[in-house]
Amino acid sequence: MKISSKNILLFLLLIISGCQQCILEHKASPKFGFDPQSKSIGSEEFFSLDIIVNEIESPFFGMSFQIEYDSSKIDLSCSASNIEDPLFGNNYLANFIKPENEKIIYSSISLFNGQDPISGSGNIAVCNGFSKSSGTAQITFIPNSFYFINEYGDELLNAVNLDSSYNANYNQLDSSAIIYEFEILDARIDIDQPGIIDN
Repeated sequence: MKISSKNILLFLLLIISGCQQCILEHKASPKFGFDPQSKSIGSEEFFSLDIIVNEIESPFFGMSFQIEYDSSKIDLSCSASNIEDPLFGNNYLANFIKPENEKIIYSSISLFNGQDPISGSGNIAVCNGFSKSSGTAQITFIPNSFYFINEYGDELLNAVNLDSSYNANYNQLDSSAIIYEFEILDARIDIDQPGIIDN
């Protein structure tokens, strides 16, 4: 059977148009949180979790957030140095503060003046911990602690922090003034529970 160049051209056009449709139909699934979301370890063991940003479309210059954890079961500290695939590149300022006798870590990460705002996917920090006693320890982001800024220092509104009365108008705001909704990925550390598998 002989295939004409016209048939090949039509076939290629079908493939190309199908691929364009796939691209147009791709819907971003923005996420912010821990990777992995759970770990199963023994007592008195070290563990590590990355804090990731996935498919954040809205450009931002800096951000802050707070992490709460069960200090009776684990010890936890976070850092933004020497991370793989950093969302903020290699030129940024990051602080992670854990006051003594508190179970909250306060964080802030920002680019330096003159840099362009960022978006997309990447790592922003790594949290290292140590298990102290058996059980399940939750590590959660405090929802109303998320704060984003643009390159001028102005706040970018985000749906996680907005109350229900403001949510009605949120989708009508200019995209340069907001951070689109994102899913928060909290973490769980299962200690001395061998039947539970990491994910």
